[in-house]
Formats: sequence, C-alpha cells, structure tokens
Amino acid sequence: MPFHSIIVPTYNQDKYIGAALESIISQTDPDWEAIVVNDGSTDSTREIIEAYAKRDSRIKCIHQENGGVARALNTALQHVTGDWIHWLSSDDLFEPNKLSINRRWIAAHPQSSFFFSYFTLLREATGALERRDLWGPVPVEDHQILTLFYRNYVSGISICVRRTAWEDVGFFDPALRYAQDYDQWLRLLQKNKATFVSEWTVISRNHAEQGSETFPAACYFDTAKAAIRFLNEHPFQALVPHADLTREETALKAVSEALDVACEATAFVYAMGVHPALILRILEWVYSAPCKWPAVRELVEDRVRGMAFEPDDSNWSWMWKQLTLSLTRAERHFAYQPVNPVDVALREWEARIGREGSDARSLSDYLSRFDNVEVEGSGLGVSHRARVALLTNRSLDDGAPLLIAARQLLSLGLRPVILAVGNEPSTPNWSVRGGVAAVSVERFDMNTLPWLGDVDLAVYFDGIGRNSWLGSLAAIDMGGDSDVEEIVKAVSAVLNYDKEPVRPVVFLERVLTGGGAERVVLDLTRHLDRRRYKPEIWTMFEEHNAVPDLGHASFRLITQEEVVETSGVVVKNMRGAVGIGQKIYHRMLNERLREKLAVGRTLRGIWRSRHRRQIIPPKAEMPADFSVGGEKLSLIPSVIHHQIQAQALGKATANLPAGAVVIAVMEEASVAAWMAQAETSFPYIASLHTMESLCIDDIYREPQRIRSERWFLANACQGARKVTVPSAGCKDDLVDVFKVGGGLIDVVPNPVDCSRIRRLSFQRLTAVQDWVRKSSGFRLVHVGRLDPQKNHELLFLACKELMNAERDFSLALVGDGWARPALEKRIAELGLTNHITLVGEQENPAPWIAAADALTLTSHFEAFGLVLVEAMICGTPVVSVDCPVGPSDVLGGGNFGMLVDEASPRAFAQAISTLMDSPGLAQQLREKGYERALAFDVKQIVPAWERLIDAQGL
Repeated sequence: MPFHSIIVPTYNQDKYIGAALESIISQTDPDWEAIVVNDGSTDSTREIIEAYAKRDSRIKCIHQENGGVARALNTALQHVTGDWIHWLSSDDLFEPNKLSINRRWIAAHPQSSFFFSYFTLLREATGALERRDLWGPVPVEDHQILTLFYRNYVSGISICVRRTAWEDVGFFDPALRYAQDYDQWLRLLQKNKATFVSEWTVISRNHAEQGSETFPAACYFDTAKAAIRFLNEHPFQALVPHADLTREETALKAVSEALDVACEATAFVYAMGVHPALILRILEWVYSAPCKWPAVRELVEDRVRGMAFEPDDSNWSWMWKQLTLSLTRAERHFAYQPVNPVDVALREWEARIGREGSDARSLSDYLSRFDNVEVEGSGLGVSHRARVALLTNRSLDDGAPLLIAARQLLSLGLRPVILAVGNEPSTPNWSVRGGVAAVSVERFDMNTLPWLGDVDLAVYFDGIGRNSWLGSLAAIDMGGDSDVEEIVKAVSAVLNYDKEPVRPVVFLERVLTGGGAERVVLDLTRHLDRRRYKPEIWTMFEEHNAVPDLGHASFRLITQEEVVETSGVVVKNMRGAVGIGQKIYHRMLNERLREKLAVGRTLRGIWRSRHRRQIIPPKAEMPADFSVGGEKLSLIPSVIHHQIQAQALGKATANLPAGAVVIAVMEEASVAAWMAQAETSFPYIASLHTMESLCIDDIYREPQRIRSERWFLANACQGARKVTVPSAGCKDDLVDVFKVGGGLIDVVPNPVDCSRIRRLSFQRLTAVQDWVRKSSGFRLVHVGRLDPQKNHELLFLACKELMNAERDFSLALVGDGWARPALEKRIAELGLTNHITLVGEQENPAPWIAAADALTLTSHFEAFGLVLVEAMICGTPVVSVDCPVGPSDVLGGGNFGMLVDEASPRAFAQAISTLMDSPGLAQQLREKGYERALAFDVKQIVPAWERLIDAQGL
C-alpha cells in the first residue's frame, strides 16, 4: 500500500488537468497513488487522464456520470488504499515537495491525524505567484472549530488526513455544492486536532471559470448552511472537544473565544443571515449545571448586554436586544432549538430587498438552485420589517392564537417578538417558535422593557396596560380573547400608514444635534403618528448635523446636491446664499420706520458690495415698550444675521403641499419663519425652549443688539399661529417682557423618551467604571455645557463647603464648552482637584448619571431642566437650586427631588449632606422619580402636539 493517496475530482478541466497531474508525478516523495475521478466531463478531460494513467501506473482513473464535486470526492475516497489522504483540485498544483513536507511533519507529530498548510496563489490572468497566509487566523488548538465559524482557514488542497480519521467521520455531503470541504473540516476537527504546517505546499489557481468566481456568494451561503447544521447537531462542549471545561480558566477562554465569533456580524457562520445558533449553544451550556463559575456567566452577560447597544435597525441588532431582555429574568434557562438555514436565508432576503444597495438576487438565486425555494413571488406589505412587540401574561403553546398570529405577521415581512410574563423555571428565557421569538420575563418594568429598544408597534393583551418603559412608536390594546384574524387586522391597520396622504410637518431648527431642544425634535419626529403626519427636519446650519442613534429611524441630510427621503423622515439643510431686493425692502417696512431705523443707506451699501439680495423683516410696528429713549435702534446686525436662512426658507416652503405646517424651534428659526413671510406665506408654530429675556441678554450682551433681537422675536411670536413653551414661567416671560398675547401661548412640557434614556443608562462605559472604582464616597454628577449660565461657581463653592466639613465625595462634570479653562483654574484655586473630574462631552451621559448618588443643577435659569427628568429616569436623586423657572415645575415644588430655595453654597451643600445621611430619603426619591418621569414621557406629550397641530386648521 502507498503512504500517500491523492484524490483528484475533475469536470471539464482539460485546460488544467494535465498540469495538475504533472505536479503529482513530479513529487520528491514517490510513495503515492492518485485516484482521478472524471465526473462526466464532456471535453477532452477523459482522454487526458487516461493517457496519464497509461504513462504512470500510480494514477488510477474512474469515470462516472456528473454528480458534483462531493460525489466525485466520495468515489475517490472509496478507492484509496494509502495511509494518508491528500486532495488536489484539477485546476490547482502541488509544490514538488508537498508530500515530502507532509511526511516530515507526520513523523514529528505522530499523534496528529490532520495537517494543513500555507498556499501560494496563482493568478491566471497575469501569471503572478503570491505567497499567501491562510484565509483566516491560525486557531488556538483548543478552539479550532470556533475559529472555523469565523473564517475557513483550511485550504482544501493543502490538507493531509489520516485515512482512519476520515473513515471515522464519513464522506463529503453531496447536498453542499460549494462548502462540502468546510463541512468535512468541521466534522474532522470535532474528533481530531489539526496541526498547522507553517510551509507553502500547494498552488491555488485563480481563474474566471471556477465556481468561486462564477457564483461567489454561493460559497459563503453554503458555508453558513454547513455551520448552522453543525451547530444544530453539536452542543457547546462539542465545539471545543479538546478543552477541559471542568477548569474555570479553560472555560473562560473557550467561552470568550466563542463570544468573539458569536458577536462578529461578518463571521462566516452568519453569511446566510442572522441567526441565534452559536449564541444559544453558549447560553445553553453557561446556564447549565456543568458550568458552575459566576465569572463565566458574568462574562456572557456583559458581552450580550454590550451587543444590545448596536445602533442600527437590522435583524442583527434586533436579535441581541431580545437576548439581552431575556437575561433580566432571575431564573436563567436556555434550551437549544434547531435553526433552519432556509428560514434564515428567507429572513435575510426580506431584509435585503428593503435595504438600498444590498444584493438580494444572489440569495434568491441560491435558494432556487440549491434548496428548491422560490422567493421572487413573495410580496411584502408596506410595513415591511416593522418591529412588533406582543405583550401577554399567558403561557404559550403551539396552538395559541397569539403565536399563530405572530407567525402570520412574520410572513408579511414584519418582525414580531412575543414578550410573556412567566416564572416557571422550565420555560426558556428565549426561544424561537416557527420563526417567532418569544422572551420570558418576570415583570414589565423599567429594568426589563427598555432593553428591547424601539419597536414600531406594541400590542397589549390580557388587560396589560400600556407601558411607557417600552419604546413603542405606536400601541394598541387587544384585550384577552382576540382571535388570529383580529390581531393581524389590527396590526396591519396601524402599520400601513403610507396608504393614505399624510400631512407634512416640518421642524425647522438651527442644527440637528446639540442641546435639549434638538433632542426634543428628534423624539417628536420619531413618535408622531405616521398615519397622519410625515415629519421632516430642516436645519439652518451645517455643523452638528451628524445623525444620532435613533433606533428604528433612518435619517439622511438633504443638501443642495442631494435630495433623498428615507424612513419617512427628511433632514434638510437650509443654508444657501440669498439676498434682498429693493421691492422686498419697501414691502416690509413703511417709510417712517425705514427712516427712523436708518436702514436704507446701509442696506443699499450691503447690496452694492455683495451683489446679492438681502432680506429684512416684514412690515411691523415697533412695540411701545421697546422704545430706545434717544438711542438709535439699529436692525442691521440682526438683518444680516437672519436674512440668509429666511430667504432660503421662503424658497423651500414655496413647494410645500397644502396642509403642511412648519414648527420653528428656538429663536433663530422662529425669526427666520417670520421673515420668510415676505416671500411665501405659510403657517408656522414658534416652539421656544428657554427664558427668552435672559437667554437673549446672555447671548448678545450689547444693549442695542439685545433690543433688536427682542423686537425680532416678539414679531416672530405675534406672526405665529401658536407659540409653545415648556413651562408656565416661560409663558409669563413672553407675556410680560415681549408683550405676546397669553392666548397665543401653549405650555407643552419637553418630552423625554423614558425607555431610551433608561436603556442608555444600562450601558457599561470603562470611564464610568473607573470613576466608580476610584471614588469611594458619595458620587455627584453635573451634566451641562461649560459656560457661566450653568453657574458652576455655586456648585464649586458648595463642594468647598463639603470638603471643609470633611465629607467624602467626588463630582464628575459631564460636558464641554468655552469656559472649561477658567473652570479648571477655579477648581485648582479652591483646592478641589482631588474631588472634581471634568470628563468632557459624552455621547451617552446616561451611565454617568446612573452611577452617581445624586445629580446637581445650579443654573442661573432653566426653562425646563431636561436633565432633571433624565436623572429620575436613571434612578438618581436630584439636588437642584430653585432657579427660574423650570426646576420647580419638574420637581413638583420639591416633592420629587431636593429643591434648594436659597442659591447659596452653604444651603446647597447642606441639601447634599442631608441626602448623604438619609439612605431612606434617597430611595424614596428614586421611587417617586420613576413615577414623575413618566409624566414627561414622549408618548404622553406627543398627543398634545398632535392636538395642537390639528386645532389650528392648518
């Protein structure tokens, strides 16, 4: 018997088969046989291989009808007689010393039954030879199968396998047309450790006719199918068969490696689409009796929870959010359920056809050719890919109407998940039933539901009331006895919102992201009823327009060069060069006012020097209270500041359809909307978010400019259909100082997305953990921009009082701003360097708030105090100065947080000390804070906005 057996499958390779056989004949180790299987070739392959067989008796020819590569390989395997098996594709080559190298490595590693090596790539088009590394990383010996799930690092033609090992695992699977080798390596490695030969032994030819080039995607789909099938058949222990999982250190390494692959969306195991096979195998073992180490479970929980913060709206993100929610149950139980690769591919196909630039055709071709599944005829509804949460307190069985309805929703292209309250230990925390995921939790509250993220629709059953801790954009109550047809009909009615014309609602603001007002706009656009409104965001300046994490929604900036609408929300940049003409100038100001304000000569000079039109306010009388007492009031700086955006807005609104409404957010947008009336008449609502008299004074400082900007804003409010403010104090300010009619003003509190803020507070940030570890005492946090309006001096002096009283505390300042250098200097002057840390602006400040024992607010004024609500959502008690005008409203006069009447360092420090010394008070404030925060939840505030829009008859 020969030492080496070489199997050579071939089909219509007369161009290359001769060179392949020559590379075998040229081997420096002559002890070999070659089994060449002609798989029904129709070219001259048969004649070529028979000629080589006559030339060298070590070559044996077998002819059969065409059946694919796997069948040809299996035929060859049935005829081998050597101890060691090699594989050579008929368009590839062996290096002359391939067999000699393998013999040497076999002698050096007598316990090994599987060898593989580097390869050289031959590019047919150029003849270039490239020494290549493996297609994937060289695996740790104990984790070879796990690494194979990430990448196929085994070059098939480089292998050398003991014949008895091959006989032990069986032949190639003919059902796999492209990944029959990958499947074989999985099965071989499950019983045999592979040894990597760090030498180049083979040459892999790259040419246009090979399968990986004619249908490259099929290689990846087939690989994922093989991986899923392997996972269906093998528990976690079998994925690391050579690792001693009875040792904690080994178990930690194995689970960590498995998580690295499971959490990597580009891993080969996911090439066919998202599925839970690998992570479920991990969870099944980690929460079973053999795994008894808390550190292993903590590792898994941290990684899974970290994946819940994936920012996109994909099936990938959706799966991890569900899994994270399942881990909130105290009793952890996971049972693996087989995953159907075809179902995975169908879900992936549906996701691809709804995603711009994705390749759905290759997947449908693969399913048609290799699984006999036709998908092109499948029709998806307009609510394609919407996420639907079905909440119940009943146990599920296969005949439950809710489960049947969920499966029908799945067939419509929706993404349903069933949330069930259940405490039976035998109930899996997370399971998939007929393609529908079901999550078992102990209760629906602030510690569970936020993990799911945003859903498009929440459907409540069995008398479960609507829950603000679930981030739902819409909700319906179905009662307890709804049948399948009722459920499907109700869901479809809510989600098919693009069947009827809807009213455009344009939010005009300075920038997309920044402070509290911008967050309010983003929350409103996400939660307006899409059956009735089509929200758009138009921004006036280009900076701070990076699209934030908005869960389900997809935003795109629309500039002058690109006009695209996605997910029903438009973000449009309004900036552009515009001007003013003499006609508009005369139309807007009467002669007396033009002369009094002395704007004519200045405007003509601007027009001549810039050769462009400018825009100034529409005709309006100056209120008596704005008399300047002998000083000339010049509007020119304000005109120059506002005219560009006003002109651009006038042009843009000319194309708005009937019924559209513009909501101008903050001062600049409101003034632009008023000034734009000179060109186009459109209805607008002025949405203001601060104490305007204090804010304008703080921004402009110069008396003439302050009077000018106040005059502009007063007219902008008077010209609006409605004015909204977040608190009663802001309304009083407009009435008393700006003389805006009280009947024109509505108080609408700023909305807060309780579910989203709560979920963000769960995120584990290294910087926060370091702060917690280093600060042994009472932790304070302050969140806000670093400028004088936030009155950090009061906070620092209060900290000085605490330090002098020898109280153990630390303060984290979250935010940034122009005043940072001065604040750092002041901290040093007061000797507070060891107590106060400036952590800068944070993309997600919620974990800082959640890690603190109290949040502080010391501002000179706050229109609302959004951060106070956010602190209550995070479960953090609040200590706030009773500044004008928002904190008292938010905290209910001190019922929901500590409200310090006197803005003095000693009084503020005393309030903090009281909280330090009263754990019971702190707990009471946490519990009451949750309840208070829900009053400001966006789902409670949005209906008020919808009524406001509808009531104007716009």
